[in-house]
Amino acid sequence: MKISFFLPLLLALKVPEADMLRLGMINGGSDFFIPIADGFVKKADLLGHETIVVRAPDKTGPDDDFCGCQCVLAPLIEEMFEAGVDGLALRPCENGKKNGPNMTLEESMEAYYAAQRKFAEQGKPIIFFDQDYPDNPYRTAYVGTDDTFLGETMARTLRQLVPQGGTYGILGAKFARVSP
Repeated sequence: MKISFFLPLLLALKVPEADMLRLGMINGGSDFFIPIADGFVKKADLLGHETIVVRAPDKTGPDDDFCGCQCVLAPLIEEMFEAGVDGLALRPCENGKKNGPNMTLEESMEAYYAAQRKFAEQGKPIIFFDQDYPDNPYRTAYVGTDDTFLGETMARTLRQLVPQGGTYGILGAKFARVSP
């Protein structure tokens, strides 16, 4: 059984299933996230809801030239709010990692939170995906992988398959996320 973004959005919105919603998604910047957006749109269409999907720009160039996640997402979140979305699926920023151009880290985080605050003030949910930050006061729910549980399950499964033990490696190839 697949868990849909729509269940937490619909539960948080407390609307009858028959009502049409305008649902927004701000997707990650790499090609890795394209199937997530495709699934979001397909399911929304099936349920009779309208979608607005924005792909966040991928980091291009050296770190110094990239403005940081918060200053990229803040205006996109604002745009979704102005477009009148009823709920937002968001690949969030790592809290406080990098500031924007001509901004302190505090200013960058405040802009990021201020955009999300508008949703909260109107009772519009924000669902995080891909990574979770439960301390974010504007996050309604999280849909995604519990990486700790995933690691524990992999270790337990390997132990069952090879009870005498051995040496194992984990390969996480980031380069595979980018299309040629």
